[in-house]
Amino acid sequence: MTLSKTLKLVIPTVLFYPVAFLIIELCERSSPGGPCVPGGGMFAFFIFIPIAIILIIRDILLAINKDKQYIIRVILHAVILITFFLLAAYG
Repeated sequence: MTLSKTLKLVIPTVLFYPVAFLIIELCERSSPGGPCVPGGGMFAFFIFIPIAIILIIRDILLAINKDKQYIIRVILHAVILITFFLLAAYG
């Protein structure tokens, strides 16, 4: 596996999460929520979770059926999501 091919596989995954978190933050700032009403950021976050799960499932299927190199993206998704949820729970 060459470095350029690995980067082509990893860059979209690495870029997805900062863009998603930026969108969540922008939605929260444009429509803040209160204690009883979730804001735009919470709505965007609830949309983000299924999208991330769909991307993980897609990459798992690609790793199984097409090319084993997609396992790098699966691992990257897992590391980012586990880190995010740990920071949310304990940070």
